Amino acid sequence: APKLSIVNLGMLPGAHDVYGSWARDINDKGHIVGASNFVIAGTAVPRAFLWRNGKMADLGTLPGSSGGSSAIAINARGQVLGDSQMPPSHLPRAFIWDRGVLSDLGTLPGFANSFPIALNDVGQVMGETEEDAITGARHGFLWHNGIMTDLGEATPLAINNSGQIVL
Repeated sequence: APKLSIVNLGMLPGAHDVYGSWARDINDKGHIVGASNFVIAGTAVPRAFLWRNGKMADLGTLPGSSGGSSAIAINARGQVLGDSQMPPSHLPRAFIWDRGVLSDLGTLPGFANSFPIALNDVGQVMGETEEDAITGARHGFLWHNGIMTDLGEATPLAINNSGQIVL
């Protein structure tokens, strides 16, 4: 039977212990991603983190962010997928973090936000964009090397390392 262990990842420096932190994904190297909460003006605000070699690092937020950030996936290459809240109404915008650089994945033309869903080991991202909160029209997308491709009105669920997507 495999030996199991539980490790307290802790929190980012300055994070609020009442609201804590949570993990979302782990890769084969044992690197973990998630979010750790800060309290700003009485409100819990998450910040994306990467935990590796026993240390938690703040991945920050996208430039111009109006709120927090969260990391949801990490691949074998150490790329991190997450989102950052953007103005004017704290809508999420998908990002990829790669070797210290946080890159905005953008949105499809005419859409207001982007929700990250999954990341494969090739660096392909799939997710959803939403037209606006009123109509709720959503389209799936595939992002790779700076290009976002519209997958239509389908919700992507998973992507493998060959780029095959489950809708």
